[in-house]
Amino acid sequence: MATGFSVGNKISIADIQLFDLVDLHLRATGPCGPEAMQAFPHLLRLHATVGAMPKLKAFLESGRRPEKVNGNGLG
Repeated sequence: MATGFSVGNKISIADIQLFDLVDLHLRATGPCGPEAMQAFPHLLRLHATVGAMPKLKAFLESGRRPEKVNGNGLG
């Protein structure tokens, strides 16, 4: 992942999927939460790279993002 992306030198659907998966763990609590993700620095770097993309960053900062990861208010 020398380019910051998982496949090649530009963003792909794999990067979006990995961003979402890592993001769920970073927002979770318990044994699968942020502490567990520290063992995967490449995935954290990918998450940071994709999350910094202007349109995604704007959405994440907009307040339109659901607070709970599963959208039903339970977790």
